[in-house]
Amino acid sequence: MKSVRHRRQIEREHRRESLPRTLLRLWGSVEKNYLIWGILRLVLGLVQMTFAVAAIVCMIFVGLSSTTVTCIAIATIATLVSRTLFRSRRGARR
Repeated sequence: MKSVRHRRQIEREHRRESLPRTLLRLWGSVEKNYLIWGILRLVLGLVQMTFAVAAIVCMIFVGLSSTTVTCIAIATIATLVSRTLFRSRRGARR
């Protein structure tokens, strides 16, 4: 029983020590920049796909309504923002 408790205590201490070092290493680094741009690209892609599908479903079931036009507008804006932000990024295609 003592060895199990001791091992758990060591693992907790290790987690406490390794987390700040990892965060400090990423703070202000190139990896953090890629991580932020990657998350932004992922979110914009999800918004595009979600609202494009929602617009198609609304068009099929409701017809041309304000909800359909809103979904189309949001998907279009997300597409334009994505194209504007990531058109000039050289490291985007690896």
